[in-house]
Amino acid sequence: MEPQVAVLVPSNEKKFLLLTDTGKKVLKGPDEVLEWLAESDGIPILGPMGGSGQNFFVRAIREGKEVYRIPWFELEDLTGVTAGATPEERAQGILKAWQKRSDLFYRFGLPSADVLMVRELTRVRLNIQEYRKMATLQYKAAFRDLEPILPEGKKFVDLRTMFADPAMIQGALADEAELEKRIKQLVEKLPIWHWLHPEKDSVLPRVLGLGPSLGGSLIGEIGDIRNFPAPENLRSYARMHVTLDGEFPRRKKGEVSSWNRYLNRALWLWSTDQMPRYDHIWRLLYDYRKANELQAH
Repeated sequence: MEPQVAVLVPSNEKKFLLLTDTGKKVLKGPDEVLEWLAESDGIPILGPMGGSGQNFFVRAIREGKEVYRIPWFELEDLTGVTAGATPEERAQGILKAWQKRSDLFYRFGLPSADVLMVRELTRVRLNIQEYRKMATLQYKAAFRDLEPILPEGKKFVDLRTMFADPAMIQGALADEAELEKRIKQLVEKLPIWHWLHPEKDSVLPRVLGLGPSLGGSLIGEIGDIRNFPAPENLRSYARMHVTLDGEFPRRKKGEVSSWNRYLNRALWLWSTDQMPRYDHIWRLLYDYRKANELQAH
């Protein structure tokens, strides 16, 4: 006889479908979910990885429950159930997957307070940088188009000054610097940070390009690496796996992605920064690829 489990699947309008050995039930709103968590008898809870249920799974752990989650691509491979299926189909698929291959589920755990803080601060830090770069390009493009028609008179001095040194850009840079400082204070408390940045006499290699923002993002988004049974599971979580078509997976409208877009962003920013460096081992591959692109165009 299979051990008892409960499947908790988020649906639209902040509802959850609960599937247990006694049947199914729709929990309407956060209060009913929290009430059920308080009254449940400690059986393991199953759910999908990613999506809107994250906070409730965290609450379940705080209530002393065991939570196991499965990535969407693993669920689809095992059962054919996709993220676009109905909540009941998803719940039944998760239960079926658990009965077939419980080893594909991740034991969900709480990160430390410092790691959680690093995760949130790096998300904000990189978001601000992304918007700031975009706004900088827009300001420059607008000023380039306006400059030929702006008179030199005093009436437009303020406008010229604003485009030359936008307060919004300076404010963003100040916020980035403050966040960078706070992130550095947090990551320096973590052992893994010192493994990434060993002393000169250490046998460990130094990983270049992973400062507080990108290095902190990797640490914060991965959390406890023991949640990943094998390297390929971590690659999939970072969207660095390849589909059966030989392509990186793409997000589809209406579906919950099985990867962490923040982790993928940090890896993308790091790799695009590292590849063109003259002293990097990937430089030869980068030059080869660029040469092929030039020939094609």
